[in-house]
Amino acid sequence: MPAKYLLTIVIPQFGTKKYINLLFCAATLILGVSFLNTGLSSFPKGNIFFVFPTQIEFIPQGLVLCLYGTIGLILGLFLILTFYWNIGSGYNIYCGREQNIKIYRSCFPTERKPTARNRAGLTRTSSQNHFLLEYPFRVISKLKFKSKPQANEVSIIAQLADGRMIPILSREATEKSMVLQLALTLTNYVNLEVPLELTADN
Repeated sequence: MPAKYLLTIVIPQFGTKKYINLLFCAATLILGVSFLNTGLSSFPKGNIFFVFPTQIEFIPQGLVLCLYGTIGLILGLFLILTFYWNIGSGYNIYCGREQNIKIYRSCFPTERKPTARNRAGLTRTSSQNHFLLEYPFRVISKLKFKSKPQANEVSIIAQLADGRMIPILSREATEKSMVLQLALTLTNYVNLEVPLELTADN
């Protein structure tokens, strides 16, 4: 066995626990409460939270504002939960000795499911708020380095033999050179016969 396959590469993956997401969450909640307050205040002709009096009619303007406010509150609470649980955080383990990639990620709390393995050797294990995916090197046909300028993001995607695309790493565009170098390293490590594919979204 080549010496490189005796190595194990561990790469962390960041989740949703970022300050920019927290600011967006706070803004969404504030707007949701404001819309809902204005909409509800138009119904009894009085202000509920005693902030600003409203002169709009409940139908249709007030009703629409209530709808927007409710959506804003639901979205804000959803973002709070994603921030609290740090959805998407975890790590990738590239194990040369076992010849596989292990992807460990945090997710929304679910019921624990037993380990499942299909004919191709792909394994999935899930606990209450985490899941683990295992992909043998032999089922990976190529790696793709994808750049998304509009989203300010670069990522590495593994294409499986059955055509499925599995995102294995994403970073901000400022780390583009590091991610590209990592993609080249992984291509050599997995020993793919096809070259690394570079794609970009305009």
